[in-house]
Amino acid sequence: MSYAELPSHLAEADLALAMFRPLDVTRYAFPLKVVEYMAAGLPVVTTSDTEAADLVMAAEAGKAVPFEPVAVAEACVRLLWGSQERARLSMNAQARSSAYDWTALMGAYAGLLTIEP
Repeated sequence: MSYAELPSHLAEADLALAMFRPLDVTRYAFPLKVVEYMAAGLPVVTTSDTEAADLVMAAEAGKAVPFEPVAVAEACVRLLWGSQERARLSMNAQARSSAYDWTALMGAYAGLLTIEP
Protein backbone atom coordinates (compact mmCIF):
# COMPACT_ATOMS: atom_id res chain seq x y z
CA MET A 1 0.00 0.00 0.00
CA SER A 2 1.12 3.55 -0.50
CA TYR A 3 1.88 5.82 2.43
CA ALA A 4 -1.11 7.97 1.44
CA GLU A 5 -3.39 4.98 2.09
CA LEU A 6 -2.12 4.49 5.64
CA PRO A 7 -4.69 6.69 7.44
CA SER A 8 -7.65 4.84 5.93
CA HIS A 9 -6.21 1.48 6.98
CA LEU A 10 -5.41 2.67 10.50
CA ALA A 11 -8.95 4.04 10.82
CA GLU A 12 -10.24 0.46 10.53
CA ALA A 13 -8.20 -0.75 13.53
CA ASP A 14 -9.08 -0.82 17.23
CA LEU A 15 -5.49 -1.02 18.50
CA ALA A 16 -1.96 -1.21 17.18
CA LEU A 17 0.91 -3.61 17.76
CA ALA A 18 4.51 -2.43 17.81
CA MET A 19 6.31 -5.48 19.08
CA PHE A 20 10.08 -5.59 18.71
CA ARG A 21 12.39 -8.46 19.57
CA PRO A 22 14.36 -7.18 22.59
CA LEU A 23 17.77 -6.56 21.04
CA ASP A 24 20.05 -3.59 21.63
CA VAL A 25 19.32 -2.26 18.14
CA THR A 26 15.54 -2.33 18.73
CA ARG A 27 15.60 -1.42 22.41
CA TYR A 28 16.94 2.07 21.69
CA ALA A 29 15.15 2.71 18.39
CA PHE A 30 12.45 5.36 18.11
CA PRO A 31 9.96 3.80 15.68
CA LEU A 32 7.93 6.38 13.79
CA LYS A 33 5.12 3.87 13.41
CA VAL A 34 4.32 4.22 17.13
CA VAL A 35 3.72 7.96 16.73
CA GLU A 36 1.66 7.31 13.58
CA TYR A 37 -0.48 4.81 15.48
CA MET A 38 -0.95 7.33 18.29
CA ALA A 39 -1.87 10.10 15.84
CA ALA A 40 -4.55 7.78 14.46
CA GLY A 41 -5.93 7.45 18.00
CA LEU A 42 -4.91 3.82 18.38
CA PRO A 43 -3.83 2.45 21.75
CA VAL A 44 -0.45 0.81 21.22
CA VAL A 45 0.75 -2.52 22.61
CA THR A 46 4.54 -2.57 22.50
CA THR A 47 7.53 -4.40 23.91
CA SER A 48 8.50 -3.44 27.44
CA ASP A 49 11.98 -2.07 28.15
CA THR A 50 12.23 -0.22 24.82
CA GLU A 51 12.12 3.41 23.71
CA ALA A 52 8.73 2.65 22.16
CA ALA A 53 7.47 1.48 25.56
CA ASP A 54 8.85 4.62 27.23
CA LEU A 55 6.96 6.77 24.71
CA VAL A 56 3.70 4.83 25.02
CA MET A 57 3.80 4.70 28.81
CA ALA A 58 4.74 8.39 29.22
CA ALA A 59 1.81 9.32 26.98
CA GLU A 60 -0.49 6.85 28.74
CA ALA A 61 -1.34 5.67 25.23
CA GLY A 62 -1.18 1.90 25.53
CA LYS A 63 0.49 -1.06 27.19
CA ALA A 64 4.07 -2.27 27.36
CA VAL A 65 4.42 -6.03 27.73
CA PRO A 66 7.19 -8.62 27.53
CA PHE A 67 8.01 -9.99 24.07
CA GLU A 68 6.04 -13.19 24.77
CA PRO A 69 2.99 -14.45 22.86
CA VAL A 70 0.81 -14.90 25.95
CA ALA A 71 1.60 -11.44 27.32
CA VAL A 72 0.85 -9.82 23.96
CA ALA A 73 -2.41 -11.75 23.56
CA GLU A 74 -3.56 -10.91 27.09
CA ALA A 75 -2.87 -7.20 26.61
CA CYS A 76 -4.73 -7.16 23.29
CA VAL A 77 -7.74 -8.99 24.71
CA ARG A 78 -7.87 -6.66 27.74
CA LEU A 79 -7.84 -3.61 25.46
CA LEU A 80 -10.34 -5.02 22.99
CA TRP A 81 -12.80 -5.94 25.75
CA GLY A 82 -12.09 -2.91 27.94
CA SER A 83 -13.81 -0.22 25.91
CA GLN A 84 -13.50 2.48 28.58
CA GLU A 85 -9.78 1.92 29.02
CA ARG A 86 -9.30 1.68 25.25
CA ALA A 87 -11.18 4.97 24.80
CA ARG A 88 -9.02 6.70 27.45
CA LEU A 89 -5.79 5.40 25.92
CA SER A 90 -7.01 6.36 22.45
CA MET A 91 -7.72 9.95 23.54
CA ASN A 92 -4.30 10.19 25.22
CA ALA A 93 -2.58 8.75 22.16
CA GLN A 94 -4.13 11.23 19.79
CA ALA A 95 -3.64 14.22 22.07
CA ARG A 96 -0.02 13.48 22.93
CA SER A 97 1.06 12.56 19.41
CA SER A 98 0.89 16.22 18.37
CA ALA A 99 4.15 16.83 20.23
CA TYR A 100 5.83 14.72 17.53
CA ASP A 101 4.45 16.64 14.55
CA TRP A 102 7.33 17.44 12.19
CA THR A 103 6.36 21.11 11.97
CA ALA A 104 6.33 21.45 15.75
CA LEU A 105 9.59 19.53 16.14
CA MET A 106 11.42 21.51 13.48
CA GLY A 107 10.02 24.78 14.81
CA ALA A 108 11.51 23.97 18.19
CA TYR A 109 14.92 23.47 16.60
CA ALA A 110 14.80 26.38 14.16
CA GLY A 111 16.40 28.73 16.65
CA LEU A 112 19.29 26.36 17.14
CA LEU A 113 19.93 26.25 13.41
CA THR A 114 19.95 30.02 12.90
CA ILE A 115 23.45 31.36 12.40
CA GLU A 116 23.95 34.87 13.63
CA PRO A 117 26.33 37.09 11.61
